[in-house]
This record gives sequence, C-alpha cells and structure tokens, in this order.
Amino acid sequence: MSGDDFSWVLDLANGTEFAGSQVASFEITPPTSDGMHEVCVHATSPGATAIDVGPLREHLVALASTGESVLIRLFLAPVSTVVFDPGEVPGYGWATFRPAEGASPPGTVAATTAGLGNEHLRVTVDASDGTFAVAINDGLTASGLGRLVEGGDGGDTYNYSPPVEDRVVDRPDSVAVTTLESGPIRARLQIDSTYTWPLCAIGDQHHCTHRSAEAESVDVRTTLELRSGERFLRVRTEFDNRFRDHRLRVHFPLPARVGGSDAECAFAVVHRALTAEGGPHEHPLPTFPSRRFVDASDGRSGLALLHDGLLEYEVVGDGTEIALTLLRATGYLSRSGLALRPLPAGPLDPLEGPQLQGHHAVEYAVLLHRGDWRDADLYARADELLVPLERVRGGGVSGATLPQVGRGLRVTGAEVSTVRREEGHLLVRVFRSDAAPGIARIEVGGAPARGAVIDLRGNEITGFSGEIELCPWQIVTLRID
Repeated sequence: MSGDDFSWVLDLANGTEFAGSQVASFEITPPTSDGMHEVCVHATSPGATAIDVGPLREHLVALASTGESVLIRLFLAPVSTVVFDPGEVPGYGWATFRPAEGASPPGTVAATTAGLGNEHLRVTVDASDGTFAVAINDGLTASGLGRLVEGGDGGDTYNYSPPVEDRVVDRPDSVAVTTLESGPIRARLQIDSTYTWPLCAIGDQHHCTHRSAEAESVDVRTTLELRSGERFLRVRTEFDNRFRDHRLRVHFPLPARVGGSDAECAFAVVHRALTAEGGPHEHPLPTFPSRRFVDASDGRSGLALLHDGLLEYEVVGDGTEIALTLLRATGYLSRSGLALRPLPAGPLDPLEGPQLQGHHAVEYAVLLHRGDWRDADLYARADELLVPLERVRGGGVSGATLPQVGRGLRVTGAEVSTVRREEGHLLVRVFRSDAAPGIARIEVGGAPARGAVIDLRGNEITGFSGEIELCPWQIVTLRID
C-alpha cells in the first residue's frame, strides 16, 4: 500500500490486535531494490501472550510519511482441530478441559470399508446396493437400511399423487465405499452411489400421466458417522436435484412387524395406526408428520429415526418398514384431477420453487432399540443429536469461582421446551411427556428452585417451591427467582 491506503490500515492496529488477530511479534525488513518495504506481523498461538501493537502503528505512520510503498504480510498461527470425547457433561451445565502432552486415551470407535463399530452397536455396509445393517450388543439386528426409493410425483404442494404410469428406481447403478475416519473417537464411512432417474413427469395442471423416457445419472453421497458413547448412527445424504416431479424416500426395514408408529409432535408424542382417515374427496394416504423423531415398535423392539427437518414419514409394507421423505418436487400449487384427490385444493398455478432444483443435504440418525419409545428415551436422544454441546474457549478470568464441572439447572419428571433469561428471572417452560400424571422437580444451583407458575401474559397463577404436579401432557411456564 501507499498514500491514502495507510489511513484504513492504521485502524487495523489496536491494543494487542492487528486485523482481528492477537499479535505475537512483528518485523520490518529493509527496502528491496525497487524501494518496497515489507512488514511481517505474526499472530499468536491460541492462549499465548500478545504484545502491544503501538510500536507497530508508529512504524507504519513513519513509513506512510515517506511516500514509499509498503507490503504487509500477516502470518496466522498454525491451528490443529482436535476431536475428543468429553464424557458425560451435565445437562444445563458445563465441563472444562485443556490440552495436555502425551498419548491419547484409547477410544471405542473403529471403521473399515466394511463397517463401523463402538461400544453399543455395529454397522455393516452392503457394497452391492449401498444399504447398511445395524446390530446392538444384545443381538437385535436390522438390515437393508437406507434404501433410496425414487418415484414420480404427479401431485401438487398439497398432496402427493403418483403418475398414472410410474417408474420407480430403488437400486443404484454402482456403489463405492470409502473410509473417511477410522476412529478412535469418531468414525465415518462415505457411500457414493450412482442412480439413473427420469428427468421429469409428463402432465399439465389437471393430471400427470407418466414419467419421461429421458433420464440422467445422479450421484448420491451418503456419510455414515459413529461417535464414542452414542447409541445411534448419524446419516447425511447429499445430491444435486436436477430432476422434476418426483419424490425421494429412504426406507428402513423394521426388526419386527408393527401395528403403528409413535411420532413427536408439539408438546406430545402421537400414536398412529397404519391407516389414515379419508373421505369422498381425498384418498386416505397414511403419510404423517413428526417433529424430531418417529419410532416404530411392537413393544419389544423397535427402530427410531431422529431427524432435522425431515417431517414426513409413512410406515409401509404392512408394518414392516418406515419410509422417510427426503424430498418432494412438484410444479403446481394445485392440480384438479389427481389420482389420489379428484378435486383441486387451490388455484391451478404453475410454480418453479417447489421443484427444489439444486444441491440438497439432509441429516438424520438411526436408533435400533429394545422396548418402545419411552424405553429408548427418545426425547433425550433427540436432544443429544439436535442440541449439540456449545464449545467455548475459556481462559484466565480473574476472580472466577465456578468449579471445573457444574450444573446451573436440573429438571426431572418433565421435558424442557424453553430456557431463557427475562428481567432478572429464569423463564423455564416444561411439559409432561406421559399419559399419566407426575411430579416435575426443578433445581437451580443444586437447591430447590422457587418461583411462580405464570400464564401466557406473564401473570402469576400460583407459587411453587422445588416441585410441581403435572397432569398428563400438561404444559407449564415457570418464572424462577
């Protein structure tokens, strides 16, 4: 830089910081043959002591007065990203760690191209079709999991409806399996599958007749991830959707035939049978919503899907599989003559956005378990997957008195929906996730919490101290002193 450029560069030097980095040292080299000065600024390593950059600023001011050009290089410190197992961290609490020299402790996770394993489960991959099997330590097994099924969608934004003549693709043309991480704390496998899907479906605003003969190849990348201590398998699927008027679902054969499903919805878990209610104007298609998890169990064993925004599922095959919808692409707000809905549900407007063209990445987890959804503790497992630990770099706070491990809030006997601060109070919303009444107990700092039950307008209904009795599925908002 030269001339007026120095004015904004000088603003980057402040205290112990230059251009957003803490400074460990700097040096100014003599001018080169072409008169160019060079300033090298070295950033600190994490946690190291920084120097005052006032002298650096003074040197830059002096160089600016010469009218010569100056080259400034900022060298960032090398950074290593470390994966480690923190063990059990208290809910609504914290644990403190620092790096130490020496060998890592042994881990429990391992991977090869054939599969993954940790202390709770084993995963094997079928390289012929890209599906996988999960087995837990007591011998319960489910295989053929993760089978992608792609078919036409002649429906609209209201309802799925297949074309009159559909072409369903449920097997890849080729599969390749790669080990990305082999453990010992986290292991990951990558499954690259190639499919051939029809490009679109043929139809108009009234109905859809068939899928196009023109088709293209698509690469679908699925990553299986297993972490130390976790009882579920994490799955991430990515693909570029260049295809129109279709639906993509992933199927999971169940360990036992079931008569229904249990899905989390708002403040409740709803049990649904294998059929749906219909009427003269709409076919009773048993696709249902779930908020964060859905479970299919016969009471002795089951399979749960924990997901991040994949809200639609269906138990298919007469109670033998769960199908989770990954994508529905359609081109009309409404159509007037669907196979599963003979009348329009809205205006017959063509739309481009719902075709969902472009790159998509979806994430979910598979949990094989004994018992029902309560035995699998699915509220806790969903939190474990979808509410990850916050990672904060601490250090050297003068006068800090917190212990290295602690808990600020403890709630038992109820699920927690909200925790937030409000004008000197702690606002906590809880609900009973059971069809039977029970007692919710609340502690703050290890002592029974005191406060009031409030209504939606913030008015006090009654006081409480330490515990509160809840009716089945009751929702209560607490203002804790």
